[in-house]
Amino acid sequence: MLSIARVKDISYYHNLPTEDYYREAEAAPTRWLGSGAHVLGLAGEVDSHAFLSIFSGYSTDGRPLTQNAGKEKRCPGWDLTFSAPKSVSVLWGIADHELRTELEACFSHAVSATFALLERDAAWTRKGKGGIIAEPTRIVAATFRHGTSRALDPNLHMHCLVANVSVGHDGMTRALDSRQLYKWKMALGVAFRVPFAEQLEERLGLRIVRDRDSFRLRDVPTSICHGFSKRSQTIRESMRLQGRTSARAAEFAALDTRQQKSEPSHDLLHETWQTAATKLGFGPNHAIQVLERSKRAPITQSAVETQIASAIDRLTSTRSHFTKRVLIRELGTTLMGQSVSYATMLAEVDRQLQHCRDIVHLPEVGCERYYTTVNVLAHEADLLANCDRLHRTQTFGVSQLTIDRVLAKFPGIQRRPEQVAAVNHVLEPGALKTLSGMPGTGKTFVLNAAREAWQNAGYTVIGAALAGRAARELQSQAGIRSETIAKTLRDVGAAPLQPWKHHARQLLRTARGRPTYRYDPVRFNDKTVLVIDEMGMVGTAESHRLVAHAVKCGAKVVMVGDPQQLSPINSTGVFRHLLSRYPTVRLTHIERQQDPKDVEAIHDLSRGDHARALAQYRDRGLVTIAEDRRSAQLKLVSDWCTHGGLYNPADHLILVNTNTDGLEINRRCQEAREAAGLIHPERFATIRRKHRLEDGTTRIVREDIHVGDRVMFLERSRALAVENGNLGLVVGYQAESKILSVRLDVSDRSSQTVHVPVTKYQALTLGYAGTTHKFQGATVPHAYVLVGGSMQSREMTYTQLSRAKYSTRLYADQLDTGPDLSRLVAQLDRSESQPLAHELLAQRPIEKQRSQPSLSPPTQNLDHSRGLDFQL
Repeated sequence: MLSIARVKDISYYHNLPTEDYYREAEAAPTRWLGSGAHVLGLAGEVDSHAFLSIFSGYSTDGRPLTQNAGKEKRCPGWDLTFSAPKSVSVLWGIADHELRTELEACFSHAVSATFALLERDAAWTRKGKGGIIAEPTRIVAATFRHGTSRALDPNLHMHCLVANVSVGHDGMTRALDSRQLYKWKMALGVAFRVPFAEQLEERLGLRIVRDRDSFRLRDVPTSICHGFSKRSQTIRESMRLQGRTSARAAEFAALDTRQQKSEPSHDLLHETWQTAATKLGFGPNHAIQVLERSKRAPITQSAVETQIASAIDRLTSTRSHFTKRVLIRELGTTLMGQSVSYATMLAEVDRQLQHCRDIVHLPEVGCERYYTTVNVLAHEADLLANCDRLHRTQTFGVSQLTIDRVLAKFPGIQRRPEQVAAVNHVLEPGALKTLSGMPGTGKTFVLNAAREAWQNAGYTVIGAALAGRAARELQSQAGIRSETIAKTLRDVGAAPLQPWKHHARQLLRTARGRPTYRYDPVRFNDKTVLVIDEMGMVGTAESHRLVAHAVKCGAKVVMVGDPQQLSPINSTGVFRHLLSRYPTVRLTHIERQQDPKDVEAIHDLSRGDHARALAQYRDRGLVTIAEDRRSAQLKLVSDWCTHGGLYNPADHLILVNTNTDGLEINRRCQEAREAAGLIHPERFATIRRKHRLEDGTTRIVREDIHVGDRVMFLERSRALAVENGNLGLVVGYQAESKILSVRLDVSDRSSQTVHVPVTKYQALTLGYAGTTHKFQGATVPHAYVLVGGSMQSREMTYTQLSRAKYSTRLYADQLDTGPDLSRLVAQLDRSESQPLAHELLAQRPIEKQRSQPSLSPPTQNLDHSRGLDFQL
């Protein structure tokens, strides 16, 4: 793996008696790395004087290399730590000297190969006024190989300290743009593991198997690795107690649990490890035996080409464009353990990006070139062309008399000029209309009035939304028959024989005594108005298919949503682009929130004034900052109980960013209601289902759902007539037949009770808390929001803080907020919105220029006359 941390105090890394970590006796000899080091005359082993000078911003003869050299608040550099997989570290720890040397050589080779990629593609500096010009540069780094964790387990890793001094191709020394290091972090981690695995197989004959996005040695037992993982266990326990799961939290936990490192001799450590491993059944003799394996032939160049094409297909199925680093990460993870040549992989990536006819080069954004495919551009072009056709089709007009009669029935709308304008806009002639509105501005009320006008004019109105919950609310509140987009696309794209197949299935169900279903598919024609709700969450692929069907059948499409809320889960959104492409109306008068300060805060978020918005909540005592994540969760549940959630959970919604947070908070809410006697402890059903973790893996979780619990349905079931996202209260349980009786919320289906056979349907979870994606479009009286973590973004926060009518309370920990909420504000500046490939293709990046590297060699003369730049 690869971790990156900012160097805060360079003296910590220096050879001091009490703080010696990287320069201790057992560490391998250090060395300078990077072409920038070579230009500065730094080579071989790192000596103390040169190390302190460079990382303080000075040359070895005391001349400043940056404008702020020697300043107290200057960032000295960054610590990039490359760590071997645990199985490799264990093998290294118990091996003899010869094998250890070979393993170290493989490790060092992989670090050097990765550093070459870093310097070629992720090393950037900025120059000009305000850093307007981005320029590739050369890096100066000092490496320290080390072999133990602080718990004295075998842990082969290398600290690569990158100095905040770089040497440009024009010979000038400047500070490094560290943002590119962090952007490349995941790709560089994969790029390190690929050549490391290759070296282990090629040089030593070790058998490699893929382990998620990393690898492990097949013949080193997992039990041995666990036995030498005391440090990892300490970090995991610290994270468990704090309620944290993210990679960033793991780094903080590592710092928080770090002990002063003792310094036993190198030989004594290996003897201790060998003795311990022998007791565990895997001693030095076993370590030698794992080398006696036949080598696998590396996969061919053509196979790598095929894998690259597959990786690009996977990437472009969920986004409109990609970068080289994203492709390297995707491809390297796929090829892990397949005996791939690292050099071949990188060469083929470059060759395909440069010469493949299916790949289209997009303009650079910042310091990265973006790419897309001919197929993606064709789909986008087809979608936009169809939208243009609909926009030019001046049909589906409704007479002004009909509009006036309908508006007379909606006095609330008549009092809002912008809502009247919205109704007139969607009802005027034109087969494509867009309507955007901030949360709680009455978009559904507008659609209700428009629906009646369309129906009075002889049109059939149908609705579609990405989530089942949004489709239900559109149907219940606007009177528009609505289905999910997935079902709508299945129905309109069904084969001619589909009705006969349906009837045959129903005959079979009748013969087996099962319930039957009426065939009632969604159909488009030239009298159909299709309303797509929550359009901001709909991706390009779904939009393309829906609009294509509308054009084919002569239907009208009305797209409604808010581009500032959550973006599509699996694709680049098209709604923002269409709003700028065609005339539209935007609703901005918020009616949902009753407190004017809440309304003001939401407008602040909409404008991007995140600091002011959060300050609004903080100054009213609505922000709780706890010491750690677990304490924040406990305080949230305590406030939820105090303010009414204990007795009326339906009116008190808890929003979280991750499924893991949801599981923990749901469990604590359940415990609180059980302690209050509100659920039956002896009447429960046990649910076992797959739970997706934040790292993309899954595990089986168990939840006991009691009578009196609030639950959420996670999958659509025609047999139960429930949708993904339905909420309800468990009102009964038949232990013999294992059937839960759930009374659905009024907004879901008029308090209807459904009977769930838990032996057949296990897609249930406690419903006190849920992810924000589940509740986009929901309106509740009160909301409690656990903010922070890697998923927090501008769109996420905007959606979270606009759900509740009366009160919204925020909870976080010090790790996520930082001093004065500054760290949380910085997270809110991050947007998940992605432009279309067509938009990037049309861009001309004037504001962020990139200079070309000079072909002439740098001179050796210093020039102190140029502000931030210094000539070598």
